[in-house]
Amino acid sequence: MKRAIILLLIISTGAVYGQKCKYKVNQEDPMTGVKKLMTEFIIDNCRFNMLRSGDKFEFKATYYLDNERNVIIPKGRELSLRLSDGTLIKLLSSKDAPPVSKAVGGSVSTHYIVMYNVDKATMEKIKEQGIVAASTQLDSEWVRKVKEKQTEKSKNAARCLLL
Repeated sequence: MKRAIILLLIISTGAVYGQKCKYKVNQEDPMTGVKKLMTEFIIDNCRFNMLRSGDKFEFKATYYLDNERNVIIPKGRELSLRLSDGTLIKLLSSKDAPPVSKAVGGSVSTHYIVMYNVDKATMEKIKEQGIVAASTQLDSEWVRKVKEKQTEKSKNAARCLLL
């Protein structure tokens, strides 16, 4: 019986932490020796990157929109993230984000790259609960419900940065 319990604990722990970490960036700065990591997950038309440089964490959102947009997303713009337990996390953009527009196949699209500072405690919450909804104000309101698979990916992305 004791062996069965131990085996069950090993298997269940592996199921929770068995997901591999896929890093977009995993390197050490040759000058400072600081480890830099970046993970990624996607919610609808937005790519989210979680970044870690030493003990500093950042959240990067790249919003892809149809048509040309001529509005700058100002420093201090709020991104709200709802976690699976109902917790609402509010992040503020750390600098202005100008639009980048380009023509693709006869149409124009615009993307914004918005950076948000985030602390380790917030990353721990995301790791435990995962993101189930996100909203911000671009040139209009941007609200997205997150699919369960992407919620799991947000948890894993945060977990990989905290290893």
